[in-house]
Amino acid sequence: FELAPVDPRSLMQGDYMALNFALPAELRSHKLLATTGKLWATAFVDHRGIAGFRRTTSERPTVASDEVALELTVKAGRWSLGTDAWFFREGTAAKWRAARYGEFRVSTEGRAVLVNLVGAELRPL
Repeated sequence: FELAPVDPRSLMQGDYMALNFALPAELRSHKLLATTGKLWATAFVDHRGIAGFRRTTSERPTVASDEVALELTVKAGRWSLGTDAWFFREGTAAKWRAARYGEFRVSTEGRAVLVNLVGAELRPL
C-alpha cells in the first residue's frame, strides 16, 4: 500500500516514522466510524505488487481469487490498516525517508501486519 510518511521522534519509544497510508477518500467520512469501530475492505494487488482498494463493507466480504479481505480498525479517529508507525534504530532515519510503500502480510482473519517499507522501485530499504 502506498504511504505518506512523516518523521517524528518519541523520547520514550525512540525514532519512528508516522505512517499515513493512501486509503480511499470514502473512508475519511465513513458512517461506521462512529458506530462500530470496525470496517472491512476488499483490496487487489496489481502486476507490480502494489495493493489498492475496491470497496468497503461492514461485514467480511466474499472476495474473488485476485482479491483479499482486510479488517480496518480505527486509530486516532481515522481508519487504519493495523499500524500507524514504523520504528527504527536511532540514527537510521535517512534510510527510511525513501519509503514509498508498506509491505504487508495478511492473515487468514484479514489482519494486515506491516513487515517492511520499500522505496519507489519496490525494493526493500
